Formats: sequence, C-alpha cells, structure tokens
Amino acid sequence: MLTTFDNLAPGLVTLLAQLVQKIAGAIHPEKILCYGYRTSSYKDWSCFTEGHETQERIKATFDLLVITRNDNNQEDHEILQQINQLAAPLNCEVTTVVQSVDAVNDLIAKGSRFLTTLYHKAVLVYNADNSDLLAPQTAPSYEETKNRIESTWNKCFQTAERFYKTACFCLDNGWNEKALFDLHQATQHTCMALLRVYTGYRSTTHNLSRLLAHIENFSFVPSFIFPRLTEEETALFNLLNKAYSDARYKENYSVPTDIANLLKKRVYQLLLVAEKLYNKKLMEIHNSRTTTFPLTPTDTTV
Repeated sequence: MLTTFDNLAPGLVTLLAQLVQKIAGAIHPEKILCYGYRTSSYKDWSCFTEGHETQERIKATFDLLVITRNDNNQEDHEILQQINQLAAPLNCEVTTVVQSVDAVNDLIAKGSRFLTTLYHKAVLVYNADNSDLLAPQTAPSYEETKNRIESTWNKCFQTAERFYKTACFCLDNGWNEKALFDLHQATQHTCMALLRVYTGYRSTTHNLSRLLAHIENFSFVPSFIFPRLTEEETALFNLLNKAYSDARYKENYSVPTDIANLLKKRVYQLLLVAEKLYNKKLMEIHNSRTTTFPLTPTDTTV
C-alpha cells in the first residue's frame, strides 16, 4: 500500500488529514485507505456584490475504505451516516466502503479485484497497526480478467434490461406504481454492473444516490442523467430512489403518468451510457495487455 499522494494539493492533504482524524476518533477503525478523490472549483463575480471581489470555492470528495476492528458491533449504515456527519462541517463529501478486517482478508484470499487493486494502489491514510492484511495473490491474467468482467456484465446488465422492459410493459398498461419499482431496479442493477466491471466492488445497497456516488470514482456521466441541481430534479430523483420501498409499502402510493414516462426516458439513457462505459472498459483492458510471443488466434481480436 502507498503512503503518499503524487498529485494531491497541500490544502487537500490537510483537509483529508482532518477528516481522517475525525473518523479515527469516532469510529476507532483498524485502517483507512483512500482510493480516489474529486474536486469541484467554483468562481463567481458580480458588480452587485460588495467589493466586486471574485469568490472561489472548492469542494472535495474522498473515496475511503474504512476497515473496522472485528469486535466493532456498529451496523455499516450507522458508520456511513456517522462519517457523513463528520465530513459536513469540513465542507467535503465522503464516499465510503466499510469492511471488517476479517471480511477484507477473506475477500482478498478469494481474489477480490476491488481489494487487490486497493492493496497495491490506494493510499493508507490511517493505520492502528493492530492487525495485518493478507497480501493478494498473483494478479489474474488478461483472459481471466476479461472473462470475469464479461460474465459479470452479462448477468447484471441483462437483469437491468429485463426490469426496464417490465417497466415499459407496466406503463403501457397503466400500472405506474409497479413500473416505477421496476425502473428503480433497472437503475440499481445497471449501477451495480458498472461498479463490478470497473472496480470489482460488489454493492448490495438499494440507495441509488450512494451507487451513483461510487460510480463517480470513474465516471460522472451517469450522475449527469440525474443532475439534482434544482428542487424539481431532486424531487424527480427522490421519487425514483424511494420507489423500491414506497411502491410496496406506502399506502395510497401513486405516480403521474407524465412523471413515470420522464423517468423511463432517464433510465433508458442510463442503459445506453452504461453500455458505452462497459465497451470503453473492455478496450482499456485490451490496450493495457502485455504482448507476449508467440501470438495465438485470440490475440488478433479485441
């Protein structure tokens, strides 16, 4: 594991250190790894503001793996909520994965692509040094990686497509509430497919906001489909996000047809974007392949 960042600005290093200190003081984890970050910079000026000064604001998002002690009895969702609360006063956001030491070592032993990548490339930003992580086995071959990604994609994305087709059928028959549940499931499984293809991380959350936040580690495009920059867009997304439970348990639940059709278009856009990202990932894997001789017939195809 790395212990320094190559290109993180000093101010952001300080911000990350403050965040990690807060998390460590509250959660008492075994280790914390940072495996990604993003910054958004805003500049504005107006002649109607006092002093006519240009204002600049920077907001950072950090991707963290928090490895808890095996005797930690907190639920994962409680830890996630606590970390988000700790980040808010620092004006930063955190996308967090929580795993116990035993769970991490078990997944590494099973060849987890997500944790193997983090072991070699993530930055260890906190270490209680009470236990060690297993060293990953030899990296899988190009063929094994490609086959695993294709198999995962075919299974997960096919499920997403089936939910989308079911939603279309329900809308055609006026079953808007059932359609929205299926649109939620199509979105969830599409996001899960992208996460597993790009990172190897297997998420089980039904929270679409959290899934899209994880995807921002490698692409902002899916989040752009659900921008959430206005009250109307936020309400539209929340309707989809809550459909998993509301469509089944909320009494007098109803969805206007025009809203349901708008969400259908958004989910269809997501499906198209996901396929493009998948093909891009396959091309990246192919281009990063080490050439060895003699070549075989499979070497001539992508």
